[in-house]
Amino acid sequence: AGPGDCRDQIRAMRLLIVDDDQAQLEIRKLVFEQHGFEVETASNPFTAKVLIDEFTPDTVLMDLRLPDPGDGLDLIS
Repeated sequence: AGPGDCRDQIRAMRLLIVDDDQAQLEIRKLVFEQHGFEVETASNPFTAKVLIDEFTPDTVLMDLRLPDPGDGLDLIS
C-alpha cells in the first residue's frame, strides 16, 4: 500500500443478505467478504428487520420469495 492508499481508513460497505436458502447465504457471504464487504445474513423477514435497525446496512440483497411471516416484498414496503 502506498501513501495515497486510504482503504484502511474507509469503513467497509455493509451488506445484508436475506434468503431462506442457507447454502445461498453462505456462498454469497463468503464471496462478498472476499471482496471487502462487511456482511450479515438473515433467513427470514423478522431477523432482517432487526438487522436493518441494528447493523444499518448500506445495501440489502434479498430473495423476494421468503417463508412466512411475510416475504421480501412485505419487507421492502
